[in-house]
Amino acid sequence: MDLTDWLLHNSLKNERLANETQWLLFFASLTWQIWKKRNEKVFNGTRTFFQKTLKLAITWAHHFENSKLTPQKTSSESNQTAWQPPTQGSYCINTDGAVSLQTRHGTAVGLIRNSNGQWEGGFNKNIGNCSALQAELWGIFEGLRLAQNLGMENMIIQTDSVQAIKSLEDPSAANSSLALVRAITKLRNNTRTTKLEWIPRKSNYASDKLAKLAPTGHFQLLVYESPPTDLLQDLLVDEHAANLHSTQP
Repeated sequence: MDLTDWLLHNSLKNERLANETQWLLFFASLTWQIWKKRNEKVFNGTRTFFQKTLKLAITWAHHFENSKLTPQKTSSESNQTAWQPPTQGSYCINTDGAVSLQTRHGTAVGLIRNSNGQWEGGFNKNIGNCSALQAELWGIFEGLRLAQNLGMENMIIQTDSVQAIKSLEDPSAANSSLALVRAITKLRNNTRTTKLEWIPRKSNYASDKLAKLAPTGHFQLLVYESPPTDLLQDLLVDEHAANLHSTQP
């Protein structure tokens, strides 16, 4: 079977995956992911394990299957403020922290994307009773730890917490009375480049949505190798914007 016949054969298969996603959508998603990962290897030297590529293909195909009949908001209807991607060769860690007014329990979240807006990893974590600042700092701490575990060195940390940035940019941060500030400072000192950047809350919508997915009563760090389905539409918009940004002179 030559390439043309192989493509035609897979495009006409009337089958479904175990999660009820159409084979055609999965096949299109997989070939797209393989093409993207090949380009990343050729142009950036980035290698991706096929298992991760396969998971991404299944996740995106499942999302497309579920969103075909769902009306999407136009740009004029959306309250989102455009996410700004990091420079080529850098990674962006969007972090957030929230505290419930009823329980005073906090949640820390974060997601990591590359300069093309593509998902590299994410997490959420319930952290018990804490202040709003502590929740924000937990998000930054866990985000940095995840990035380092993934072998990343050049990072921009985006947060909507002015207080967290002030605490971490203080010249005496290494001797702060807050243990989390000291721990984050130590992580930053062991990383080639980390830059803190304030963003408006409307630009941090992906992290905010990820916080809502933290399972109640689960206090262990939950890491997402592939993006949760609820985030895919927002991530796709950001990825498209990042690609437009990279083509501008």
